[in-house]
Amino acid sequence: SIIDEALKLLRPSIPANIAIEQYVDKCCRNILIDPSKLHQVIVNLCTNAYQAIGEHNGVITIELKEVAPNKKMLAAVPGLKPISYVQLSISDTGVGMDEATIEHIFEPFFTTKPMDKGSGLGLSVVHGIITSHQGEITVESKPGDKTTFRIYLPLIDQAADQKPLDAMPAKGSGRILVVDDEQAILKMLNTMLTKIGFEISTFNNPLQALDQFRQNPDQFDLVITDLTMPEMSGFDLAAEVCTICPRIPIMLITGYEKDNQNNSPVNKDIFRKILKKPVRFADLAAAIQEVMGSEHSSAGQAGTC
Repeated sequence: SIIDEALKLLRPSIPANIAIEQYVDKCCRNILIDPSKLHQVIVNLCTNAYQAIGEHNGVITIELKEVAPNKKMLAAVPGLKPISYVQLSISDTGVGMDEATIEHIFEPFFTTKPMDKGSGLGLSVVHGIITSHQGEITVESKPGDKTTFRIYLPLIDQAADQKPLDAMPAKGSGRILVVDDEQAILKMLNTMLTKIGFEISTFNNPLQALDQFRQNPDQFDLVITDLTMPEMSGFDLAAEVCTICPRIPIMLITGYEKDNQNNSPVNKDIFRKILKKPVRFADLAAAIQEVMGSEHSSAGQAGTC
């Protein structure tokens, strides 16, 4: 169900030249994990996959099955134990990676993407999520060949909570400025937030976003910013925005544990809401509705800066 939910979110953002194939064994038993974190893992890996394929025709393949590691697998992946796992594999027919790249792929801030394509935190976050749930993640790739990420999470015998997937969030209205150095995230947020009624302006460069805001701050009802970005951090961007227009509510989204400075007075004074990645779309939409609702209902709030 989490795979289906993630692909429903991703599909509008993935170019039509890229097909998605699924091979899911629905008889798989359960694992114990925060659903929002597994959702973020799938979104991150699929986003990397379609960026690796680029403008060429290609295929993203998602496979889910149970495995019981044999001696060969245990030797190849030393972190595995002789127990049963769910194996989630995500492959792409992109450009591939060399061995030197693979050695550093899960390090924070390591990236082979251009500066405007991301800060290199995605795979580090994925690795942290999997290892914190007693799992393992491997990658197989060669230059010019497909890349496959394999995730192993230990099975449990407990029944899953039968909770329905989140319904589409309530309709909203207003103009939101969204700033994130990950183009894929911007595209995804633009698609989904527009779908529920918001007008969205997206920027992957905080300096350009600030320039646009400075020209006409009254056109925006909310600013959402990532934290770790080239040229300017989310903290600095928020401070500049607040100086220009003190009335504007600002939300921060951060994916890097060390940068989540909960005790900073900047957080309390400037940010109406701080969300930690991974964040599900339904939770983000609810936070937006809460912040914008309180903004519109606050006494004495002017409509201009």
